[in-house]
Amino acid sequence: MHTTVQHPTWEYILVRAEYVERMRGEQFQRVTVVHGPDDVGQELHDVPLSQALAALGAEGWELAGIDPVIKEGLHTPGAWYVLKRQSQPT
Repeated sequence: MHTTVQHPTWEYILVRAEYVERMRGEQFQRVTVVHGPDDVGQELHDVPLSQALAALGAEGWELAGIDPVIKEGLHTPGAWYVLKRQSQPT
């Protein structure tokens, strides 16, 4: 008897977030760029990162990694967030 094992395939999106200062000097991260399938995340531009991650999590996306932005050897205020989910059957 031969058993076939299927491994999951994943789709990924990249979300870029940068720090923005509020009026009282507080800072929060705001989504500035979303790279991925055309139907994912385009409505998340300019929303707080925590709100964007919650919305994506509700759609089955999970955080796979965080890549800090480094420019000329220095950390800049922001990061790329890598999210993944199992590919949807077509």
